[in-house]
Amino acid sequence: MQSLLLGLRVAQSSVCSHMLNAFSRTLSRVCDCHFSPKPCSPLVSPKWVESHMKKSEEAVRLIDASWYMPFMERDAKQEFLRRRIPGAVFFDIDTVAETSTGLPHMLPKKEIFEAEMRRIGVRNDDHVVVYDGAGQFSSARLYYTFLVFGHCYVSILDGGFPKWEKDGCTTDRNALQHLDDAIQLPKSVYSVSGVKEEHVWTLSQVMQHLNDPAVQVVDARSNERFCGRVDEPRPECARGSIPGSFNVPFDQVLGSDGTFLRPKDIRRAFLKAGINVDAEKLVFSCGSGVTASILFAAAERMGIPRSRLAVYDGSWAEWGSIDDTPKQVLL
Repeated sequence: MQSLLLGLRVAQSSVCSHMLNAFSRTLSRVCDCHFSPKPCSPLVSPKWVESHMKKSEEAVRLIDASWYMPFMERDAKQEFLRRRIPGAVFFDIDTVAETSTGLPHMLPKKEIFEAEMRRIGVRNDDHVVVYDGAGQFSSARLYYTFLVFGHCYVSILDGGFPKWEKDGCTTDRNALQHLDDAIQLPKSVYSVSGVKEEHVWTLSQVMQHLNDPAVQVVDARSNERFCGRVDEPRPECARGSIPGSFNVPFDQVLGSDGTFLRPKDIRRAFLKAGINVDAEKLVFSCGSGVTASILFAAAERMGIPRSRLAVYDGSWAEWGSIDDTPKQVLL
């Protein structure tokens, strides 16, 4: 009898252990967005990416999200065709966007995003690494876009393509004729289970919280543009900024090589600008939602919970082009 009871206890313990392990795996998947197999750092280095690529071709999915302002006189697509990180595909933030508003590169509808992910072969459980050719300019916008659509297993290549080449990592210099020639993966089955609306603020939301100390609006544009001392690059936009907003030019959270500063240095930049980093919500704005996403990622790096962060998607391209929105000019 004693040996029978002992056997039952062992069997019960084995069953419980199996059930607990299964529950833990399920819980891990539920908590980590799209079933990420392990925690994912928002920033990864070129050497980290290259080492993981050598271990497995499926370790990461690389996406070039380069986009440039007209005055930069650079062609992101042509640069990608000439050279790129091996296995990378190109994502165009202007075409994979909501175009009905007339505003530049607004977040796409989920159906549009799903269709593009399927087309380029990205799967729900892929670890996506985004980069751009400027070091850090537009890749954070795609990083933010993935987060909005619930794909949390995404990272930014810290320092972008310039750092990749500087570190001596392998570069694909085989010239391509068309962007689609870079797509090496079959079409995938990709599905957005839910949109993280808390990360996306609209003009009406910003307007409602203009005098709310619990909401800090932070502008990533240059100080000259923020203060209204120079014309906007978009002629339809007035000079100035959103009343009560704070200014942290995006380059103040980056090093000279395009990598993000240390968390304590980012925090110092925010505090110097007068921002209450403990506010209920930090809403980032810029010219068109691109460099605002850099501040979103910088705030994450500083340790602010993602749930307290948002981007005003229309940014100054929307606010500054409407006659009756209030504007501050700080000459």
